[in-house]
Amino acid sequence: MFRKIFRISLKGKLLLYGLAVAILAALTNSQLHHQYYLNHPEIILNRPLHFLVSLAYLFVFCAPLFWYLGKRILRPIQKIVEADQKVALGLEEGKYLDSEAFPDNEIKEIVLSRNKGLKQLDWQQEELKLKNVKLTRINSTMHHMMKFLVSSHFDQPGLKKSVEILCSLVDARYGVALTYNERGEITAFASNLSAEDEQKIGRLPSGPGILGIKLKKGEVLNLEDQTKHPLFTGFPRHHPVLKSLLVVPIWVKDQYFGKIYLSDKKNGERFTAEDEELVVTFANSLALAAENNRLLKALQEAEELYRITVNTLPTGILVVSQDNQIILANQKLSEFTGDNPEKALGKSLEEVLGWYELSEGLHKFRKERKPYDFCQLGYSGEESSGKRDFLVFLSLLSYPEGEQEIVIVLEDITARLRLQKDQELLKEKLYHSEKLAALGRLLAGVAHELNNPLAVILGNSELLTLGDLDERVGKRIQTIIKAAERCKKIVANLLSFSRKTQPNKEQVNLNTVIEATLEFKNNELKLNNIDLVKELDEKLPDTLVDPTQFQQVLLNLLENAQHALLQNPREKTVKIKTYSQADKTFIQVADNGGGIPPENLNKVFEPFFTTKEVGKGTGLGLSVVHGIIEGHQGDMQVESKLGAGTTFT
Repeated sequence: MFRKIFRISLKGKLLLYGLAVAILAALTNSQLHHQYYLNHPEIILNRPLHFLVSLAYLFVFCAPLFWYLGKRILRPIQKIVEADQKVALGLEEGKYLDSEAFPDNEIKEIVLSRNKGLKQLDWQQEELKLKNVKLTRINSTMHHMMKFLVSSHFDQPGLKKSVEILCSLVDARYGVALTYNERGEITAFASNLSAEDEQKIGRLPSGPGILGIKLKKGEVLNLEDQTKHPLFTGFPRHHPVLKSLLVVPIWVKDQYFGKIYLSDKKNGERFTAEDEELVVTFANSLALAAENNRLLKALQEAEELYRITVNTLPTGILVVSQDNQIILANQKLSEFTGDNPEKALGKSLEEVLGWYELSEGLHKFRKERKPYDFCQLGYSGEESSGKRDFLVFLSLLSYPEGEQEIVIVLEDITARLRLQKDQELLKEKLYHSEKLAALGRLLAGVAHELNNPLAVILGNSELLTLGDLDERVGKRIQTIIKAAERCKKIVANLLSFSRKTQPNKEQVNLNTVIEATLEFKNNELKLNNIDLVKELDEKLPDTLVDPTQFQQVLLNLLENAQHALLQNPREKTVKIKTYSQADKTFIQVADNGGGIPPENLNKVFEPFFTTKEVGKGTGLGLSVVHGIIEGHQGDMQVESKLGAGTTFT
């Protein structure tokens, strides 16, 4: 604060210093004279008066000196200080001083030197501004050029545009960019010449020459006059005559990728070090862009190969994030969901597949398994036409960041299991057919052997009944006749089973055959309190069958149903249903009896197998029925549940 208050100009300081010197000199002179007068008492002079006289003498002597210092030194210095203050504030007005207004001494030389320094500084600042503008333009241009090159994938237009821009940046009349493959063959050629000029010049001559020089990494060829170079071989016809030449190689890592040629700087001089630096920077940027382009292309090809591979796999592929969100799904998934797989991304498994159990399994798998573990699950999903079976493979992936993903592979094995089941059924049928054929041959022989003795027994027994017999003996003869009749029936069934007669087929409506058959059984079913329910398809198409044999099939099935219902204390019901699917006709005979034990289901079509009491069944009825159905190229299946009933289809 005190420094601001007592801040005094240079002129004021000199005045104060002069005044102090004058006072000090006057005091000194007064003191000396006072001492002198003490030694000479005869001289009488007042001491204060003597001080004032001394001071007046000094003022008369110093005043011209102060005037000279103020005008010739202090005032010019003050002008220089004020001008420098304006320079410090960035003001242009009054920055330069008129040297003629200053005295012709050292101060004038200072002013001249100052003005020269300021002009040099202004020139340097102007140069710096121009360079900054140029650098900004170069940076912006190269940035857009690199973006253009990357987006255009180094095609001919992209390179040509880059060469034109580069020529404008270094003031070159002509420019060429070449790129090579691994075999050294030119893959791209671009220049700033018009298409018409390029056509006139034609193909450049091959050979070593200047254009054939292979520069090392970091090496640059800068010629003031290329015609004086030892490798110069002349210009082709119609080619412009060139003088200065700048050649910069393009290296992508350790691969020689190409070259940039720039020729004829517009001012007629050699290309500068700044030009070299700019072109080298561009070549390095071009190499970086080329490498990025190569990596991008390789990545795109790898992604495309990966996408095609994943989408052509015969299995469904899903990748599930830690929060059970689907982050990848292949095309096969559409067969399981009926929707575009892309719509599954970001959704949970329950939303896409509806498999809550699988999601629970994934949660458990994450907890119990280690990274890169693998497991196999089985899962059955519902399909509109039945059940679909899947084999599910799980693989856990863990990343260093701690995140975990699960790769799910879904293999639809429905067709495979169905084929396996069909193969097993086919083997079983083949075995059963061979077994029945062998049994049929055996039974035919046995039946023929039994027919003759049975005829004798029946004939003689009937003859015995003609005479007068004791009542007790007559009853026994009737018992013999009944037993022989039963044996005869068994033999007849054996012959029927073994003969496998060819059906006499005709186009009939099976509903008509069923109605005709029920006329034989209606009364019997009513007598046994059995309700008959019919669900016959009115649009059932005609079928090629033997009506007589099909009546035999229906009678056997109704007989079995009736027998199963006799012991049923509940309401007794037999249901007959017909329907068609595709090109097949179906008949179902169902009862609500006691059902067949599971261990006997595979035996019901075997000859002589029966669950009836002894003497009430031969065990050949269903075998004969099965044979008739097979003779019509059909199939017969049985479903049964204990306590609920049995259904033959």
